[in-house]
Amino acid sequence: MARYFAGRDSYVGGGTRTIFTSRGKLLALLASHDKEGIQAVTVYDGAAPGGHVMLKLLLGSGQVVYLPFPPDFPLLFENGLSVEAGECHVSLIATGG
Repeated sequence: MARYFAGRDSYVGGGTRTIFTSRGKLLALLASHDKEGIQAVTVYDGAAPGGHVMLKLLLGSGQVVYLPFPPDFPLLFENGLSVEAGECHVSLIATGG
């Protein structure tokens, strides 16, 4: 059965988090930060950071990015889903098994 990752438990914020350890779909990502300078958010296809980079965002101070992926064209991951958020606030909506 698929698990749905969203809401309160979807917050990554300031660090690294493994979301899923198997295949699934990334449906949306929301990221921001309030520190000085540029901060990076990296999303990996893997059960730990260092796998295949699916998405990398660079955010300026005060910038907010919302990336919804259409249901017909989600970002697919095969080996798990991990996020390295640095000093950013990141929330995800994803499904996986």
